[in-house]
Amino acid sequence: MKLKTVGKDLPISLKHSVALCKLIKNKTLAEVERLLRDVVKKKLAVPMKGELPYHKIGSTSRPSRYPVKAARYFLKLLKNIDGEVKYKGLSNEDVIIKKAIANKASRAYRATRIAFGRKRFKRTHLLIEAEVKEVKEEKKEKEIMKKKEEAEKEKGKEGKKEKEEEKDKK
Repeated sequence: MKLKTVGKDLPISLKHSVALCKLIKNKTLAEVERLLRDVVKKKLAVPMKGELPYHKIGSTSRPSRYPVKAARYFLKLLKNIDGEVKYKGLSNEDVIIKKAIANKASRAYRATRIAFGRKRFKRTHLLIEAEVKEVKEEKKEKEIMKKKEEAEKEKGKEGKKEKEEEKDKK
């Protein structure tokens, strides 16, 4: 079962969104919520790619930041998925984030009294897709299939015995 949520024209940085998407992919919903809350509290730094100023060259740690604003918007979107999960009677541990995609949105202009007479706003589209773990159901299905195969084998053996008995009677 797939669960999906979309955020259009969110006022967050594309670079921060991409880094957070990479952070949350293939993790459970409960784990993702915990990670994002740690980012908001500035307990967990998110590793980023590309040029980041003020990163000491030769340092052993990766360049990273605390994208608090972006993390808050991610939490709002995950709240939608969480509500859907609760509505369907599942737990957060059973749901895995499979897709987290950040795309560049159109950048709006506004005339202001700054250099060059206008200001551009950052905008990002977000898509988050989650799937329910079906491990338990798959195991049950495999067990059922094994039982059916064993039953068929037993029937086959019984059928052979009956045929042999009929031959002996003749």
